[in-house]
Amino acid sequence: AEPLPVEHFARLPAIGGPSRTTDVALSPDGSRLAAIVAYKGEPALASIPTDGSTNVKFMYYGDYQPLGLHW
Repeated sequence: AEPLPVEHFARLPAIGGPSRTTDVALSPDGSRLAAIVAYKGEPALASIPTDGSTNVKFMYYGDYQPLGLHW
């Protein structure tokens, strides 16, 4: 097997990104999840539908580090 490229090890995790926060919160009606994710190499807050649709919304939080998520 060939060695993995260095870029493979430098990717941000899908949930949490470089933040220490790995919180995921379900909306009160159960229709969406809120999560801190890595999107295009940057940490972002994501609102993810639970119905399987691809209508995911992202918001970058810049220099701020969220302490947790809630609806």
